[in-house]
Amino acid sequence: MKAGEDPLTFISQYANRMPILHLKDMTSDGRQYFAEIGSGIIDFAPILRWGLQSGVEWFAVEQDYCSGAPMDSLAQSLEHLLMLEKTL
Repeated sequence: MKAGEDPLTFISQYANRMPILHLKDMTSDGRQYFAEIGSGIIDFAPILRWGLQSGVEWFAVEQDYCSGAPMDSLAQSLEHLLMLEKTL
């Protein structure tokens, strides 16, 4: 998304060829910096739905920088992903 591409469109060509999908979110400000999943601008519901239908076995949360404690950041991302899971 940071490169100006739609993430779902980009990964769609790799159906059943991507057992692990790394998830990153980014801020909506001009920096487009790392953000916890669900606190940024990326809509993960269609990405997760595609992954579940396209052979993804693992979703890995990857956040290169955390403004707070890393485990708090991970907990926030997990909470959002678990909430999304209920809607898929």
